[in-house]
Amino acid sequence: MINAIRTKYAEQLKVTTFNVEADPELSADYNIKSAPSIIVKKNRNVVERIPRFIDKEQLETIIRYYL
Repeated sequence: MINAIRTKYAEQLKVTTFNVEADPELSADYNIKSAPSIIVKKNRNVVERIPRFIDKEQLETIIRYYL
């Protein structure tokens, strides 16, 4: 799903993923307590936190709101 979002919105946003177990410092920086987690940033500020799985349609609704 993340790759599909990355491809669909490639010209409008940047999608980055990381492994919370492999990079605990980054997890701590973003206060990530569980995986999967989605953090939406706009203008370098965190504007949305989704600490659970959501389906593609829900994620696209959130993305379109912030675009």
